[in-house]
Amino acid sequence: MSILRGGVCIFLRDANYTGKCCFTNHFNGVTSTALRNLNELDALVRYPIGVEIIRKVKAFSEPTLDQIVSARKPFGLTTSVKPTVKGDITLRYRSGKGPFERNQITAGLDMIDKWKIIISRLTAEHAGQPDKNGQFRVLSTMEELKPGEVCSETYLVAGFFDTKAEADNYMDYLKTKFVRFLLLQIAMTQQVSRTTFRYIPLQDFKEHWTDEKLYAKYKLTSEEVEFIEKMIKEMK
Repeated sequence: MSILRGGVCIFLRDANYTGKCCFTNHFNGVTSTALRNLNELDALVRYPIGVEIIRKVKAFSEPTLDQIVSARKPFGLTTSVKPTVKGDITLRYRSGKGPFERNQITAGLDMIDKWKIIISRLTAEHAGQPDKNGQFRVLSTMEELKPGEVCSETYLVAGFFDTKAEADNYMDYLKTKFVRFLLLQIAMTQQVSRTTFRYIPLQDFKEHWTDEKLYAKYKLTSEEVEFIEKMIKEMK
């Protein structure tokens, strides 16, 4: 018997009905049902409790991370690009690092001499499957690049900063369960993109953020915190 690793979503629709949808979700042996307006958000969020958390975040009307995450090919370089014999900057590509010529960069020129956090475009889970404990890591490779370092299309630049301290704080923010939970709500494929960060609020990264501070800021209930904690893996 084959397994549908992406799960199953079934809609029974009455063309003459205009009210809320009875939405039932099954996950890890737990069933939840809610009456929902399916057009409330611009993506179908699977977990009703996830919708409640997103509502709380959106109520702050803050800018979101899709405004700072790069598009594909952040420096105009493909996945097949390799280091040059010599160069005045450093290239991070899928096999490591090596020298590269600055004049070969065709995009992201304003990021070259900044501190950068890069992430892999591939999620940590194959076909959206959690581990044996039912938990998700969501983000896989995450690294900090120094000024003068660039990357190939294998990675997205999640953000760039003037100081290492801000970059460090941003990396720790991305590692929080809160952020990765919000990302998971619309990361429906094996790849992440700029648009999958559109529910994650932008913070002041001169400040260090933890899950505890974020749970308190957005006034999450103990039930919501427990749901996130059980679903998302710790990330060192």
